[in-house]
Amino acid sequence: MTVIYSPDPANSAQLRGKISPYNSYGGRDYGAAEYGDANPATGIYQVRPRASGNINVKMKFYWPTNHQYEPQQTWRGIFANAVLAWQGLTEEEKTFYNDRAIGMPMAGYNLFIREALTA
Repeated sequence: MTVIYSPDPANSAQLRGKISPYNSYGGRDYGAAEYGDANPATGIYQVRPRASGNINVKMKFYWPTNHQYEPQQTWRGIFANAVLAWQGLTEEEKTFYNDRAIGMPMAGYNLFIREALTA
């Protein structure tokens, strides 16, 4: 794991997500370096909050997987239905959930989704 410290906070704040020598969309794998690539900035970065501020950590490269397991797909469907239900609410109903969420560490949307997923 490589921790990157930068004297300029603006530069270090820009190191988020995958960094690659390719600057546009195309048929490339973002975050992957080509064979023989000597650019040390390529890779997958993660911003980790600390008490003294955020640090940027270069992660070991990995290929993300999506196995499409049956229980996973079931929960994705339930979550998608909850989001659609929130989008179908009127402004008064959304205000009701937003008012209920006052004092909680979440917004009304998150409260609605939580209740929909636990129902």
